[in-house]
Amino acid sequence: MSRRSKSDLAEGIATRLRDLRGRAGLTQQDVAERAGLSPETVSRCEKGVFAPELTTLLALARALGCSLGELVDLGSPTPELGDLDAEERELVQRWRRLRPGVRSAVLRLMAEVERSPT
Repeated sequence: MSRRSKSDLAEGIATRLRDLRGRAGLTQQDVAERAGLSPETVSRCEKGVFAPELTTLLALARALGCSLGELVDLGSPTPELGDLDAEERELVQRWRRLRPGVRSAVLRLMAEVERSPT
C-alpha cells in the first residue's frame, strides 16, 4: 500500500467534502453552522489548504449526515443517486440534512406508518 502525502490527503478530502456538501444541498455556511466551525475553516478544507484534524473531520461528517469513512475513504466514489427517481433523491437529500436525533424520530414515525393499516 502506498503512502499518500499530506497534500494528497488534503486534496482528496477537499474533493469528497465538496461533493458530499453539494449532494446534500448545503452551503459552506450551512455546514459551518452544523459543524460548529467557522465558514473560513470549511472553505479552507474544501480548497485542500490543509488536512483537517480528526475532530474537524468528525464535525464535518456529522454536519453532512455521513460517516467519517464516507468523508475520508478516498478510494471509493461517493454513492450515486442517479438510479433513484426525483422523489427518492429529494428524500435522500433531505435525510442527509437532518440531525441524528431528528433522524431517529423520522425512523420511528416511518415504522409507525408501516404498522398502521392502509
